[in-house]
Formats: sequence, C-alpha cells, structure tokens
Amino acid sequence: MSKIAKLFKGSSSSGSSSSSKSKHSRSKGGPSPQEAIHKLRETEEMLTKKQDYLEKRIEQELTIAKKNGTKNKRGAEEKKRLEQQLTQIDGTLSTIEFQREALENSHTNTEELEQEELEENMKRMGGLPSVPSGKLPSARPSSHRATTNKRVEDEDDMRTLASWAT
Repeated sequence: MSKIAKLFKGSSSSGSSSSSKSKHSRSKGGPSPQEAIHKLRETEEMLTKKQDYLEKRIEQELTIAKKNGTKNKRGAEEKKRLEQQLTQIDGTLSTIEFQREALENSHTNTEELEQEELEENMKRMGGLPSVPSGKLPSARPSSHRATTNKRVEDEDDMRTLASWAT
C-alpha cells in the first residue's frame, strides 16, 4: 500500500464519525473534499521540505567527494541514492498536485451545480415575494416638526443673546 493511501486510510477511520455529520461527508465514510485537499496540501509541504533536505545532502556529498577525489566510493553511492529519492519525491509531488487540483476543480463544479439547482428552485417557486406597491408611511413629518421646533428655539436664543449685547 502506498504512503498516500495509508495517510488517507488512517485519517478516514479516525474522522469518519465526525465527517458523517458534516455537510460534505461521503456515504462510504471517506474524507470530505475539504479534508482531502487539506491532507494533500500538508503532504505537499512535507515532501517539499524533504526535497529541500535531500538537495542539501546532495550538495554536501558533492563537496565531500571533491575533497576526497576518487577515493570515496560510498559518497558517490550515497549521492546516487539521494538523487533517486529526489526523483521519486518529484513524481509524488506531481501526482499529489494533480490530485489536489482535480479535487478543487470538482468541488468548485459541485458548488456551481448546487447554485444552479438553487436558482432553478427559486424560479419554480415564482421568484422573490412581491413588494407592496402602495405608498409606505414616512417618518419625515415628525422629524420635520423637530427641525422646526429646534429652529424656533435657536431663534429665541439668538434674540436673547442680542438683547444682552445691547
């Protein structure tokens, strides 16, 4: 069984009870699309870190081989083994990236289909409810009175101030 299959098999058995309650759970008990995408991203990050580590190790082996010349066969074998691992990781990363993009696209397509279905249901229901065409009561007259009363008070205050000044 591949490492990726083990990774997803382990996560589905521990999360099957909680994923069965989620909106996007699968009937077979597998991870939801979001969970699978998240796991794939985590795996990509881990493999990228391992890739960086292997590249540094290869550089170290090259440096050691240059110092020792042709005396060190173990260094050449180690470099070859590290390069094989690096090639394998590159292939795995490509596969994971392809799977993640496919999941993201299918999830987007599913959301679009759900939206289209909702729109069709709205059309069958007759659209949005109608808004009354009659004139709605306005709150303006009371605010107009308040403004008028405020203006009268201000004019009274101005007269009082003017009387004090003279």
